Amino acid sequence: MPPQYSLSVTYVRSSNGGKSLLGKALANDARGYNAFFDGTGVMDQDRFETWVGELVGRVMESTA
Repeated sequence: MPPQYSLSVTYVRSSNGGKSLLGKALANDARGYNAFFDGTGVMDQDRFETWVGELVGRVMESTA
């Protein structure tokens, strides 16, 4: 197995200066380095940012 990026995202939604918790969620995911780099070592930044954005979206949706 190749080395991996591991990402954990925690989302907390509150009101009244953090006094009232409206929602909280956690999402975890891991992808191998080879998912984001080509054979010459060039990173596909768009693919990486899409992965991070999808994980953030998933955790935010779970609190809606």
